[in-house]
Amino acid sequence: MKTRNYWLLLVLAFLTFLSHSAFASEANIKVPSLESVRFEGLGGISGTALMYLGILICFVGAAFGVLQYKQTKALPVHESMSQVSNMIWETCKTYLFTQGKFLAILWGLIAACMIYYFGFLTDHKDADGQAIGAGHVAFNVIVILAASVLGILGSYGVAWFGI
Repeated sequence: MKTRNYWLLLVLAFLTFLSHSAFASEANIKVPSLESVRFEGLGGISGTALMYLGILICFVGAAFGVLQYKQTKALPVHESMSQVSNMIWETCKTYLFTQGKFLAILWGLIAACMIYYFGFLTDHKDADGQAIGAGHVAFNVIVILAASVLGILGSYGVAWFGI
């Protein structure tokens, strides 16, 4: 049994030393210009046109959701079912407010880690290996933090939509 543990420790140490070459992170990804990208499988549409089409579809979906909400809200409901529905709504609302507070605190801790990692631990170079200035580093960290907030708020919004 001890021999197996030594082998496991040796393999883990070996893998740890192999990982030193992977110093790139999400902040080092070079994003191509949307104008330069063409999607031949979709008829040669440009990246920008595809993005705008996606935004248009999002707006159509949001309008459909508002329409469905108004139609559902206008339907008649029995009083006892309304009371049960209200109790479920209040319970879920309380849960989601509590969950939101927890997520805010958790995001604060994770944001501190992201600021430390992307602001201080990583090499401040662009995708071509050129050094970047402190202002650009701060901007990149702000974009990363904003993207994390956007992702969390998207999931939180879906939960609110669900109730």
